Amino acid sequence: MFYVGPKCRIFVSIAAYRDNDAPKTVRNLLETADRPHMLKVGILNQIDSLVDGDCLVGNTGNVHEIQTEAYSSKGACWARSRIMQEMLTTEDFYLQIDSHSRFDQGWDTTLIRMYEEAANPHIVFSCYPAGFDRTTE
Repeated sequence: MFYVGPKCRIFVSIAAYRDNDAPKTVRNLLETADRPHMLKVGILNQIDSLVDGDCLVGNTGNVHEIQTEAYSSKGACWARSRIMQEMLTTEDFYLQIDSHSRFDQGWDTTLIRMYEEAANPHIVFSCYPAGFDRTTE
C-alpha cells in the first residue's frame, strides 16, 4: 500500500463565472471535510462587480479568492491556469471542481483512502459529479 500520511494537504481549485452558488459550494466542502484545516481553496471568481455581490466568497483562513471582472475573462481554462499559477503552492493533492458542487461527509478522507488503495503515486481520478437540488442544499 502507498501511504500518504495524516498531514497531506489538498488544494481545491474553483473557477467560477458569475455563479451565486459558489459561496455555498465552498461552505459545503469545508463543512463536510473530516480535516478542513488541511484544505486550501483557491477560487478565481469572474463577476460583474456591479451586480454579482451574491457570488463572492471572500478570503478567510484557508480560502483564497481572486476577483476579476467577467468581461475580461478569457474562459475556463484561462481561469484554471491562473489559479494554478497564482495560488497552488506545496499541497500534496490537487482537486478541480465546479463552482456549483456538493460533497459527501468525509469526502477528503475518502479521496485519500482511494489514492492509498490504488497504490500508484501517478494515478489521476476523474468523475462526472452527481447532480443536486440547489433549492434544498
